[in-house]
Amino acid sequence: MGREMIHIKDLTYSYPRSDAPSLRDISLEIEEGEIVTLMGHTGCGKSTLCLTLNGVIPHALRGTMSGSVVVDGLDTQEHGIPELASRVGMLFQDPETQLFSVTVESEVAFGPENLATPRDEIVERVRWAMKATRLDGFEHREPSNLSGGEKQLVALAAALAMRPKILVLDEPTSELDPAGTLRIFSLIRELNERYGITFLMVEHKEEAIKLSDRLFLMKDGEIICEGEPHDVLSDIDAVKAARIRVPQVSELFYRLRERGLDIDEVPITVEEGYELLQGILRGRRGV
Repeated sequence: MGREMIHIKDLTYSYPRSDAPSLRDISLEIEEGEIVTLMGHTGCGKSTLCLTLNGVIPHALRGTMSGSVVVDGLDTQEHGIPELASRVGMLFQDPETQLFSVTVESEVAFGPENLATPRDEIVERVRWAMKATRLDGFEHREPSNLSGGEKQLVALAAALAMRPKILVLDEPTSELDPAGTLRIFSLIRELNERYGITFLMVEHKEEAIKLSDRLFLMKDGEIICEGEPHDVLSDIDAVKAARIRVPQVSELFYRLRERGLDIDEVPITVEEGYELLQGILRGRRGV
């Protein structure tokens, strides 16, 4: 891990004409190179929190905001969306809302072009982003004719072309089939390991949990629990309060714990569950 990339302090935010805050007194830190997953029930404020990281809140959605959000050393209240876009890339659950160019190549080039990046650098960025997302050969394809997984890769390539140090992914696999989902998560791991990109994901899938260094659980606009995945998912009260889906193997061990089995740390993979059960059975046999 490296230096601090995201620092949020006492953040509270209410949308215009809203009677209640969507975010309440949130404080958190994320270090360079971390993969962090944000989980919580629908409407708890996950997407709102994401929008504070690229400046959409407070610059486009003004509302009422107190506290501070600092990304890569920039206070989001003092720096505009274009400047923050070169630090923080954003990917949403529906790639259709992010794609509007006639070719994949022009889509990926759009962001750097709008920042008046020199032409040679744009060409190099597009080539790098498409190679990183395994889209070589797609340059002249029409985004509208691609599969859902391919469209999400194009949206990711477009974000990467901005050369962000942080990528915020808001349920990027919710509309993808299992193959597309695995492709996205495999790419996240590769981008993190090869380029040191910091990731904040809003996700509930087992693959995201296994990738994550830490989990944050949200309930009604507040962070109610954070830590390493095993520790967080072992806090059954917090998991129930956040109303999240957990891996099936974790759910199994919740029920075994409720039936009296002594389990300190809940497994998050089938392999971990198998090893834990084997240890319990060996102990009962006195082996």
